[in-house]
Amino acid sequence: MKNGLIDRKILLKYSGMIAGLLAMHKAQAQIVYTDIDPDSVLDNTGYSDYAQQFVDLNNDGVFDFSIISRIVSTSYDTNAGNVVGASGLDGNKVLNYDGYLECKCWVFENNSGDSIGGNPYLFWRSGGLLFYFSFQMDYWIDGFAHYMGVRLRHNGNYYYGWIRLKILSGGNPTKVKDYAYNLAPNEPITSGQMLPCGDGFENNNVFEKAKPLQTGHTYHGLIDIAGDKDFFKWHYISDPEKPNVQIRLFDLPKNYNLRLFDSDKVLIAQSVNTGVEGEEIFYNNSLSSGDYFIMVYPKDQDQFDSVNCYSIQIKSSQHPILRTSFTENADVASPPVTIYPNPSNNFITVSKTDGFIMELTVNDLSGREVIKACVDNNPSHLSLDVSKLPAGIYFARVTGDDGFVIAKFIRGSR
Repeated sequence: MKNGLIDRKILLKYSGMIAGLLAMHKAQAQIVYTDIDPDSVLDNTGYSDYAQQFVDLNNDGVFDFSIISRIVSTSYDTNAGNVVGASGLDGNKVLNYDGYLECKCWVFENNSGDSIGGNPYLFWRSGGLLFYFSFQMDYWIDGFAHYMGVRLRHNGNYYYGWIRLKILSGGNPTKVKDYAYNLAPNEPITSGQMLPCGDGFENNNVFEKAKPLQTGHTYHGLIDIAGDKDFFKWHYISDPEKPNVQIRLFDLPKNYNLRLFDSDKVLIAQSVNTGVEGEEIFYNNSLSSGDYFIMVYPKDQDQFDSVNCYSIQIKSSQHPILRTSFTENADVASPPVTIYPNPSNNFITVSKTDGFIMELTVNDLSGREVIKACVDNNPSHLSLDVSKLPAGIYFARVTGDDGFVIAKFIRGSR
């Protein structure tokens, strides 16, 4: 409900002014970022059940904030329902809308880029509601994650920060994803502002200066000028216990994409452009051990952000990777394109179980196109005669309605 609340456009206009001032203090800003991995999920399973997440914003061993999801029933609400609330502990505060609405304090939902700290149109209170089943604030349940502004009081100073949450429709479950604060006292922070990652990553814009990546770790990078791109080098060792691999790009401030190259710097896969929700490349039991290069790049020249980082992570799993489209609702299994038999002297079958084959070409190691298949009626698999090719390594580029994948095969010797 928006009745009785100050117009959000006014708040954002003022927030933009503060963000400009924040940029002037960028050199002094030191952001302490903490990722909750995996996300903390507050899930109620029955009446009177509740789930709680404590947040130690400055990681000093003392809890600073509490987030609770609970099913309640009151004398004036005849039906039980879910409530999500947040509170500051020991004098710490949560950013709220001005005043009370229906006798309740409502926590202000910040979007990425909003300034936290110094906005006179918002109020710091000991706590507030993010969701109430009988009087819903639609800002927090729009299907996206938002940032809760928080203020930590320590040694007589204020430290501004944010906690990122995603509340699903109906208020259950609630996901607590990560948090950060500005180590500079009494200085504002931008929603979504994370690690000061620019200096550590800005020299990796060519293959030769690729930064090392390890499976199981999360890294942060910055695309801070037009045309910038980041390269990472990944040494992959196939694990029979966890043969399925996902390269995931997330927490995107702008529209960035992924490309995967083999050790010879030959492009073998790229992500489907899904906007700022995230990108992924995954292989289910089909990626060989070896060295690979990963490139993060902007979709367009104007897609860059000099403040907010992106995150990249490589995971291996015992179970097949499921396509998520970064809506966090996995739907269908998506095995990669397979080629069999491999090696082959005569015919190969190219199979794409997720979707259809719209175009198929084969290139040799030099990048020269040696076969362009005739594809009719958008089949899911296609037989290809490779008997006339010299023995060697080849790359099949398979284009479907969801982008293309490049798969390697070997034309065996006779």
